[in-house]
Amino acid sequence: MYVANAASNDISVIDTATNNVTATVKVGNLPYKITVAPDGKKVYAVNSGIPPDYQGTVSVIDTATNTITTTVNVEKNPHGIAVTPDGTKVYVVNSNSYPYYKGTVSVIDTATNNVTATVNVGSLPHGIAVSPNGTRAYVTVDIPGGCSGKGNIDSTSHTGTVSVIDTTKNEVIDRVSVGNYPYEVAVTPDGNEVYAVNYGSNTTSVIDTATNNVNTTVPVGRSPIAVGIGPVIKSSSTIGLGGTSFLKPVNQTENQANDTEMTANGGTAGKQKRESVTTQASIPFLSSTWVLVAVLGAVAFVRKMN
Repeated sequence: MYVANAASNDISVIDTATNNVTATVKVGNLPYKITVAPDGKKVYAVNSGIPPDYQGTVSVIDTATNTITTTVNVEKNPHGIAVTPDGTKVYVVNSNSYPYYKGTVSVIDTATNNVTATVNVGSLPHGIAVSPNGTRAYVTVDIPGGCSGKGNIDSTSHTGTVSVIDTTKNEVIDRVSVGNYPYEVAVTPDGNEVYAVNYGSNTTSVIDTATNNVNTTVPVGRSPIAVGIGPVIKSSSTIGLGGTSFLKPVNQTENQANDTEMTANGGTAGKQKRESVTTQASIPFLSSTWVLVAVLGAVAFVRKMN
């Protein structure tokens, strides 16, 4: 497991068998996100950069030696990063938020570690996900609508889109309107749906990839910041929670959120109840594939996939 530490500008390497840190790799300024090559041989860490230039870089780490083999310059304030399923390309989302708000995506050829294309996606992009077949990349893009009197971003006045990139041409072929201030994005294993969490509107937009239309919008908890899709295994999956929290599974046929109980000490998961939990809680049920949306200090909802 690889963990980015923004405060110390390094990556912690954790042995999952012992849960011990076995190595620390120094990277660039403000490492923000990490992605791993499909073959597990490389780790790509995106470094957001610091004032005054906010120059972004990608550190390429050899997992056999836990050393940096090269550093790739991208644009300003990169945040999101994703690798294609065949491992040939890495996509890096550059917010370029200082001073022009002209977001781009840098395309890196992993054979040469060179940027081979730059895609204009608009405004303030943040998250990115690549489809399982590698033909599409989905980028969340925030469209600023105003700031508070103190100069802070007012997320509720923002709107958002998901830019759809054709990875063969490296061009934006569609833009899907979603909620306010979309943050992160994920694609289902079958490639049929895209989930975009909207920080400003406290919702998750579910996009049909065949039509690039939003099929449904699911209310979740306050300020969702992450989404993930994967298997959840009884009692072996533990999620750190910041106090009171609950799960909201989505009814697959009606796309409605239903509260689900989660107890702290290996308890049960049952519908129509909210439960306060401590800082660590296990998910006590078996499943195939679930969608998890994380809100600030909590897990907002779970949807079981077919």
